[in-house]
Amino acid sequence: MSEIIGQIIIFIGAVFCLAGCIGLVRLQDFYLRFLSVLKLVLFGICLMLIGMFVYSGFTGMGIRALLCAIFLWLTIPIIIQSLVSSAHEAYLRNKSQQKLKAKDVMTKEVVTITPDATLAEAIELLVAKGVSGLPVLNSDKKVVGIISEKDILNIFSSGNLQITKVEDIMTKRVVSFSSDTDIDKIALCISENKFRRVPIIDNGKLVGIISRRNIIRRVLEHI
Repeated sequence: MSEIIGQIIIFIGAVFCLAGCIGLVRLQDFYLRFLSVLKLVLFGICLMLIGMFVYSGFTGMGIRALLCAIFLWLTIPIIIQSLVSSAHEAYLRNKSQQKLKAKDVMTKEVVTITPDATLAEAIELLVAKGVSGLPVLNSDKKVVGIISEKDILNIFSSGNLQITKVEDIMTKRVVSFSSDTDIDKIALCISENKFRRVPIIDNGKLVGIISRRNIIRRVLEHI
C-alpha cells in the first residue's frame, strides 16, 4: 500500500514540476514567470522526495530523501527570494542597457497641416493641440516642411495672417530620422541644432514625431 501512495505522491510532484515549466513559457511578465517556476518546481521536487520516502520506507535511500525534502521545505522561501531577486535585478540591468529607439519614444498621433493652409489656421491648431510646431504634408502625405511658433513670430508683425500661407514661411529643410534610429543620436541632433522637434519617417511616410519633451520624459522614467 505504501508503495502505491509513494508512487502517487511522486506523480503529483512531477505534475507540479511540469506546471512550473508551462508557466515559464506562458506567463508574460519575467518576474512572475521566474517566481512561478521556482515555487512549483521546488515544491514538486519536495513532493517527489517525500514520495520516495513513502515508497522506500525507513531505508537508507528513504531517509536521505526525507532529509532532503525537509531541508528544501525549510529553505525554499530563502532560495526563492535570493534567486528571484538576483535574476530580476540582472533582467532590469540588461533592459536598461538596451538602447532606446525612436519608436520607443515618439508621439505617434501627429498633428499636421497642409502647405496651402493660412497662418491663422496654423495658429489655431498650435493653440488647440498644445504643440509648438507642425509637420507640413502635401497631397501625397509627404513631409515637405515644418512650421513652428518661431516661424510665425518672425512674420507676425509684417505679414497678414489671414492671407499668408504656411508654405510661404515654413522651414523647408527638414531633418528627419527613421523609427529604428537610436534615441541618443536624435537627442544629439536636437541639442546641436537647437531643434524643438524632429519628424520620424519610414519609407517616406510620417509615422511619428519626437520633441525635446518626449526625450526628457523618457530620461526621467529611467532615473
